[in-house]
Amino acid sequence: MSHPTRNTDSEEPVATTREEEPVATTRDFGVVATDGRHLLAATSLSLRPGRIVAVTGPSGAGKTTLLRAFLGHLPHDTTRSGGTVEVLGHDMFAADDTARRAIRSGEIAYVGQDPASLLNPRLRIRTLLSELGADRTSDAVGELLDAVRLSADRDFMARRPGQLSGGQLRRVALARALSKRPRLLLLDEPTAGLDPVLREEITELLRTLTGERRLALAFSSHDPDVVAGLADDAVHLTADGARHSRALRPRGERAVPPHTAATARAVLDVRDLSVPFSDRGTGWGWGWGWGWG
Repeated sequence: MSHPTRNTDSEEPVATTREEEPVATTRDFGVVATDGRHLLAATSLSLRPGRIVAVTGPSGAGKTTLLRAFLGHLPHDTTRSGGTVEVLGHDMFAADDTARRAIRSGEIAYVGQDPASLLNPRLRIRTLLSELGADRTSDAVGELLDAVRLSADRDFMARRPGQLSGGQLRRVALARALSKRPRLLLLDEPTAGLDPVLREEITELLRTLTGERRLALAFSSHDPDVVAGLADDAVHLTADGARHSRALRPRGERAVPPHTAATARAVLDVRDLSVPFSDRGTGWGWGWGWGWG
């Protein structure tokens, strides 16, 4: 018989359920190069359904190496220094190739820093979203586009990657990843290079998708605002091998990103504006004034 455990940040009991078991874990996992350099210090973390973990730190600290380890990949000319990486109970570095491929193809989705590189420029959007999909029907493709807030009309589905903006490319790459219905989603710098508006849109979208689809999500980022607004937990890696883990908020609680609060205030305040106009050739003129705050 199971008993509820108490969340120390809340007076409400939180029941221990199978759903909250980790989808993936690392335990003291590290990576070294053949010349002895440490690419990733021994790191432990757990990725759970409906929770988002940020992996932060300077370039070279091992953020991408850590994310790709969940796929069972290591950089060229490197080896494990120790530890394990498990996805759904499978050790990704002890499983055979067949088992690893099955987990990668059905349970994990990874989107790298350059989403356009994942999209064949010769294929149309509808093909890109159906070729890996668990459901390849037109309705399923439309639902994926709706999920990432892109147009699901025929004209958009008929476009190719070269006809999309940077923000649209990221959303299509995300929709393609979601088409597999993964349980673990890995994103390498998902907001890099986006303007503040697009960055907030992608952040809010990922929050929503994680909750609705009960994804376990891990992402790397250099942006403290994105980490504060998106992540539930954070692991900070450093170039000298140190690492720091912290919970940003308890389960069920999400903070408002710092820049979101600012959008609730007026960004333009115009009062008593008057614009005179005259046309000397016709001899008439007019003007108006208004104000708002």
